[in-house]
Amino acid sequence: MRKGLAASIIASLLLVLIVYTFGSRLEPRSPSFEAETFSAKMQRLQSDNHLLRPQKPSTKHPKSNRFAQFAVALKTGGETLHERVPMQLLTFLSEVDNIVLIGDTSAKIGERNVVDVYTDLYAKTRKKLGIVEVGAEDEPFKRTIKKEDVNAFKNQGQGKRVISGQDVSTDGWQADAHKNLPGFQVLVETYPDADWYLMIDDDTYVVMDNLAQYLEAKNPNEPHFIGRNNYFKGCDGVTQFHTGPGAGTAEHPYIAQGGSGIIISRGAMKKMTKGLNQCIIKYQNCWAGDIRTALCLRDNGVVVSWGDGFYENPPLDEIRFPDDPCSLPNTFHHVLPSQMQTLYEVERENWNFRGTLTTTMDRIFAAFHSSESFVEKDTNRPDGDIEVHNDVETADKCQNLCTKVQFCLAWTFDEIGGHCRLKNRLGEPKSGLKGYTSGVIGGRYTCKRV
Repeated sequence: MRKGLAASIIASLLLVLIVYTFGSRLEPRSPSFEAETFSAKMQRLQSDNHLLRPQKPSTKHPKSNRFAQFAVALKTGGETLHERVPMQLLTFLSEVDNIVLIGDTSAKIGERNVVDVYTDLYAKTRKKLGIVEVGAEDEPFKRTIKKEDVNAFKNQGQGKRVISGQDVSTDGWQADAHKNLPGFQVLVETYPDADWYLMIDDDTYVVMDNLAQYLEAKNPNEPHFIGRNNYFKGCDGVTQFHTGPGAGTAEHPYIAQGGSGIIISRGAMKKMTKGLNQCIIKYQNCWAGDIRTALCLRDNGVVVSWGDGFYENPPLDEIRFPDDPCSLPNTFHHVLPSQMQTLYEVERENWNFRGTLTTTMDRIFAAFHSSESFVEKDTNRPDGDIEVHNDVETADKCQNLCTKVQFCLAWTFDEIGGHCRLKNRLGEPKSGLKGYTSGVIGGRYTCKRV
């Protein structure tokens, strides 16, 4: 009898222990659980602070939509949109809400629509303007390029970047010039209250925090047109690059190179939209969309201002790294999807571990170059000489001389003359030069500013 009573007491204690230990972890079952819809179930679980509730980041990753001042037009083509655009949306555009995808065909990427701004563009625009022309040309010209230029483009930077001219046979590339002006038109109609309107290509990477800081001191209500300045010819009667007096004025305007990003303030956009439809017709035979944009802004009283930190290539040896490693790059062009991931990881490293939002150029240089010293055969770095040593026998001895000089970042050895040039800047390397060997001393291109 006593044994039975003891067993009963022990069983009761074990049951209490089990309930006490696990009871708080068991989710009460709703009487209507079986009839709940998926949506209702998700709301109930989230309201109960269940694990399915989206968790706040534990790192210093910025909150979403910190870039509400921007409206971004991402210009793509039917043949490249699924290959390139997803990586942009997953990386630097992941926190930008105001985005329009524009192209030469209607398509979808996830839940986002690609707006076709190309098909019947000129017929639609003439209709808006009330223009009726007998025999008016509806089919715009197609961009063309010489075969030998295509081969030159394809041989340049193979495997290291998206190559200009590589997709010249695609409809997207041939229609590219016709997308800028109607693309800006769609963008401002979609987001009329944005401070800054940004147009990029599907191989452009934007360091959004850097760009936001770059524009912070500028008044968006004033007419600003910003980007990587460039000369042009072949439109508006211009047959030669104008580099003399008056360059950059309304008479001889610069353009903002499209792949590096075109930035137009709200004030400038208001001016351009007044004559935008007229510009679409007027410049329909101009060969490049960024030239059309610059000419349309010029016609409406706005010329481009010089922009720093806008690069026409990825951060490899094809760009000139700035003398100041603390400088903040805004954009890179011709960027491969894998390189976009690397750039994004550099930004995330700053957010998560360094507690900073902006990304300095030395961090990007380190991500794309060896942290050790490296040597470049058949390459000359022509800038930044601080010492010149003659009668140097080998490239190795030239490199050793550089390592002994505190401010030497790079060096170039001329084996014919025996000259060793020590440099305090990286400059822009010139490759394909027989008899020259250059190198960079690892770890010295570093931002030391606190």
